[in-house]
Amino acid sequence: MKLLFKLLLAFALISLVFFGLGLPAASNGASADEAEDKLIEAFKAIAEAERMGGNVSSLVAELNEAIRLLEEGETYKNESLIDEAFLRAESIISRTSEVGREGAVEVQARVFQGVIVIVVFVALALVVWRYGPRLFWRLWVRGNGKRVVHRRTREA
Repeated sequence: MKLLFKLLLAFALISLVFFGLGLPAASNGASADEAEDKLIEAFKAIAEAERMGGNVSSLVAELNEAIRLLEEGETYKNESLIDEAFLRAESIISRTSEVGREGAVEVQARVFQGVIVIVVFVALALVVWRYGPRLFWRLWVRGNGKRVVHRRTREA
């Protein structure tokens, strides 16, 4: 019984060593294809944030940097650059919803300001239409009240 237990324990340890050694040989990080898919997803998220009215210029600059890292990582077979591109793409995706919400709030504020300007303009137009002629003639009489206006008669 002890021998069987020792053999099973030895087999388990040997299996762990072989499988454990095999894992580092494979990439622990993201592959180039996964990073590329994540960058495409980030691009779509940026497009959606821009559609909502967000200012995406900083996100686009970061996406361009991540694309450059991925290209460089693929060229030189550098896994750390590919992993960095993958992480930046995830970071971009996580921030796009906030940028989109901020853009939507800004669009709403601009619409509200436009409505306020139109209401004020219409109110001023009504005031001028209603009281403008009276005010104009009152000021005209004040300035020209001492003048006498003669009526010309027709001479035949």
